[in-house]
Amino acid sequence: MKIQNREEDAYRQLKEKILAGMLIPGDILSEASLSQGLGMSRTPVRYALKQLEYEGFITYHKNRGISIRETSSREMVDILEMMILFEHSAVKKVKNGETIFDIAALKRLGDEAQILRNERQYASYIEKTHQYNSCFIASAGNSQLTVVYNTSWERVISTSVYNKMTHPTAIPKKTQTTVGFIHQLNQSITDEAYDHTDHLLDEYFDYARNQILYYGQI
Repeated sequence: MKIQNREEDAYRQLKEKILAGMLIPGDILSEASLSQGLGMSRTPVRYALKQLEYEGFITYHKNRGISIRETSSREMVDILEMMILFEHSAVKKVKNGETIFDIAALKRLGDEAQILRNERQYASYIEKTHQYNSCFIASAGNSQLTVVYNTSWERVISTSVYNKMTHPTAIPKKTQTTVGFIHQLNQSITDEAYDHTDHLLDEYFDYARNQILYYGQI
């Protein structure tokens, strides 16, 4: 395997472990232990860690090692607000006839998210709602918005999954859910009731912000 391929493989594997909650925020890790766990030399692992540090997933501690960085509630709310602004931009462009929503894809992602939530597959559910929002934002026709959203939101996913896995009963039974909002958004888009779509996005922001501030997860 070429060096570049090994580096990319190490990066992919470590990032997947972080997003799945398999590497715990706060735990001190080392290049040696991670290399052993991945069954590869330190060189590709070191490259992967530098990339993950740049993306905000890990923190280096002098003479101590590496830790998985936990995104603060403030950062999570800021990223959430950015996402909603991007989605409002998509709605505006669709209303103006500049682009269209991929309704079939949005409905499919919503249905898949519902199944995962029903099965309590939390990590996969969070990832699926992320895919939904990415598809929604892509409707704005601005590829840079999608790139910025995807890069930022992954940090929220890792922290949210960790908090849910470590405190599975901390949240009382909900009367509202993210996937519930997704179904409502899809219906408003199908009906071309775009003013209602904007209203639902603002409602979701308030709901998700409260989830983050009170429970540290979405």
